[in-house]
Amino acid sequence: MSYKSFSIIVPVYNRCGMLPGCIASLRSQTYPQEAYEIIVVDNNSTDDTPQVIQRLNQQPGKQIRYVLEKKSGLMEARHAGARIARGDILAYTDDDAIADPGWIAALSKAYDEMDADCAGGKILIRWDRPPPKWVLKYEGALAKIDLGSKMRLLEPPKEIYGPNFSIRKNRLFEIGGFNPDQIGQYLIGDGETGLCHKVHAAGWRIVWVPDALVWHLQYVAKNATLRDLQRRYANNGVCTVYAMFKSRQIGLDELVTYAKEMRVRAMRRKIGAFLHLLFRKQAYYDHKMAEAYYQSQAECALKLAQNADYRQLVMREDWINIE
Repeated sequence: MSYKSFSIIVPVYNRCGMLPGCIASLRSQTYPQEAYEIIVVDNNSTDDTPQVIQRLNQQPGKQIRYVLEKKSGLMEARHAGARIARGDILAYTDDDAIADPGWIAALSKAYDEMDADCAGGKILIRWDRPPPKWVLKYEGALAKIDLGSKMRLLEPPKEIYGPNFSIRKNRLFEIGGFNPDQIGQYLIGDGETGLCHKVHAAGWRIVWVPDALVWHLQYVAKNATLRDLQRRYANNGVCTVYAMFKSRQIGLDELVTYAKEMRVRAMRRKIGAFLHLLFRKQAYYDHKMAEAYYQSQAECALKLAQNADYRQLVMREDWINIE
């Protein structure tokens, strides 16, 4: 029996302490060991990432291919991994993720049985300790996704998420790669969301694979905070404006008008949060998330209106077939 070849690509930036757990889960896949490889892309970390990979490669288990990508940004790291990949299918996950042993085997079914161009599956959150109850409502912002128990073709605008994302290598290069996204703590584009939009627009097949399970590790002290979740909602606001301008190329005056409208919405939400400040019930957090979302849309729309270079970047389709 022949198996499709997979390249598992793990971008990492200054989180070497999380790599051993992630790599252990990738080495423990039930998929034939000779049919997949593991690539760690170091996005110019300043911690001990190279040394950790070296130590892991001295231990029993599948060898890890290490590549250093000095250009900052998750997109750059993802593309660096794709360029050296030997597999026909690229399977992306995060350094803070733990893959179920059957992850790759489950993904392979989408390509074997449904002729997928792109496939992804369930992402559940694994907390280091129980988070405050109010946080659970926002786990979607931490990449939690569950689109049901049946493998099926996804219709637009349904998408899959980065910690559990696979695509045929030739398709990734044909479509122009991922859109830009995270650079440091901030988002400048719509990343894998934009890639999913491009795949749908091309008429290609995105398949949901519920048995392809990945756990996304989160730490209460860092991720279950108002500040961190607001940052994520603000990033989503950037994605919204980026995608809107890319699809409609609205005029500069309309961008300014849109920014003003978003500022009004953000102010209303800020007032709403203030009115619920004393008791800090769920409504308070709802208002704070929406405030961050609308405010970031306003800022991004103004940036587009004022910066011609940024508008040109937003309209670029190909981010991978360039030096």
